[in-house]
Amino acid sequence: MNTFPKKLFKKFISFAIPKITFSALAKRIFVINLFPLIFFLFLIPDLREDLIQDKKEALKDQLQGFASTITETIVEVPTGTITRVERLKHLVRGEHLRTQSRIKVFRSNGDLLVDSIKLVSKSQLKPVRSEDVFRKDTFIGSIKNFFDDLINWCLYWSIPLYGQSETHSEQTQVQAALRGESPVYLLRGGSGVLMTAAAPIFHVNQLSITGLVVGSVHRVSEGDRVDQAIKTQTYESLSYLSLAMATSVLFSLYLWNFIARPLRRLAIRARSIQAQDSKNQEIPDFSSRQDEIGDLSKALREMTEELSSRMDSIKNFSADVAHEIKNPLASLHSAIETVMKVQDESKKRRLLEIILDDANRMDRLITDISDASRIDAGLSREPRKQVNLVSILKKVIGREMRDQKLNKEKIILKCEKKLNVKIMGIEDRLARAFQNILSNAISFTPENGLIKCFVSIIKKNQIKVIRIMFQDEGSGVPVEKTERIFDRFYTERLSKGKSGTHSGLGLNITRQIIEAHGGTIVAKNIKNHQDEILGSNFIIEIPIEDSNIH
Repeated sequence: MNTFPKKLFKKFISFAIPKITFSALAKRIFVINLFPLIFFLFLIPDLREDLIQDKKEALKDQLQGFASTITETIVEVPTGTITRVERLKHLVRGEHLRTQSRIKVFRSNGDLLVDSIKLVSKSQLKPVRSEDVFRKDTFIGSIKNFFDDLINWCLYWSIPLYGQSETHSEQTQVQAALRGESPVYLLRGGSGVLMTAAAPIFHVNQLSITGLVVGSVHRVSEGDRVDQAIKTQTYESLSYLSLAMATSVLFSLYLWNFIARPLRRLAIRARSIQAQDSKNQEIPDFSSRQDEIGDLSKALREMTEELSSRMDSIKNFSADVAHEIKNPLASLHSAIETVMKVQDESKKRRLLEIILDDANRMDRLITDISDASRIDAGLSREPRKQVNLVSILKKVIGREMRDQKLNKEKIILKCEKKLNVKIMGIEDRLARAFQNILSNAISFTPENGLIKCFVSIIKKNQIKVIRIMFQDEGSGVPVEKTERIFDRFYTERLSKGKSGTHSGLGLNITRQIIEAHGGTIVAKNIKNHQDEILGSNFIIEIPIEDSNIH
């Protein structure tokens, strides 16, 4: 039964107060913003000391002024003694009432001559402390009284107690005044402070005050004004500190909400994507912020989409590989089962040829799959350097003509003389792309047909590109499938070629390589005026810079 109210209270708190989780960065933000305020706390004692010193100087000046008055009106000029005691008592009593302080006058030998406490009535002995007016026995008043007492202890704990310190005793102070000094002490008395001061009374002749000390005057003041001034200054300092701290906390909360919290959300969502299916997770979109966190959010979203796309591509690739391998395996299985039952040698030989073709097809398929995987993984990691596209194309054409044992007139290269076009690329990969297109063109061009390669520099969308066209005289590309021929394992057009020599990955690999170099590749048909297909035309375009054209 007791747990029910606790659960209800926790639920209410969880709904009423938003849950704030402070990361390491958020803690650093708060510490950095609040740390300077700590130095302000160390300045409070210095401010208090300056205030006390000012009050001491003021009390010292007042007492020296009163001592000068005694010198001028009470001290006899010829003898340098204090003889007008009644006049002195009148002055002391008036000073007591004016300053509400206890005044004592001592002779040069240290004997007490006049004490103002004996000259005034009991009702005039102790003034009402100004802060006592505000001490009330209400709830708010008790809270204020508690803080007053706490501040008193914090402010005055190191100050000596009145009457309990030999170094700050009245006798020590009077003796110092009789030596010509004017000491001022701040002492702790009760819940407040006292200020005691002593000043010498000098002998005066007809011309000036002499250096002879004929007595001293001692003053004990309730430090109401000092106490109130110190407390006022402390309260003001704490008020400013509280305001600065509140501002700092609000500013820290703003930075936490504007910087640390979005970063934490990005990190949490990134870990969530790592642990779960990235398709069902989405990176928070902060791109509207137009700052570094917005850029980070945009980059993470793009990276996540790219990873998701790559994962889908890998899954599709795996499914396609399994499907493509199943076909020759099924053909092999069927041919082997049949060859074991057939007795006719000619049929058996035909079945063995089918088995050999399927084996060759599987070998070529596995080789191309391995190459496609390595190319896909290596394009983003392999180092790039400046390569000459025309030179690479010439090498590939020469190698294909040697390997395929073609006539010199079979492949015609047309480009400007001494044209050199360089780009930042991977030479082996570009050569593989050109080789795939040439191999595809050779397989579909009749024995008496020609393959033409055109290289030119054109301007496209205010950008210079190198255009390389491979034209064959084959059957062309189905109009509705000019895009699909670049898909993995697409072999419909290649079915007219020799079985087992192509895997359907060549053009897909070529497109990956060209796009990795910032280019494009498209397939079109070559037609005559009667709209008859005369062959296919594969067009590669790669952006270049003017400085790389020679």
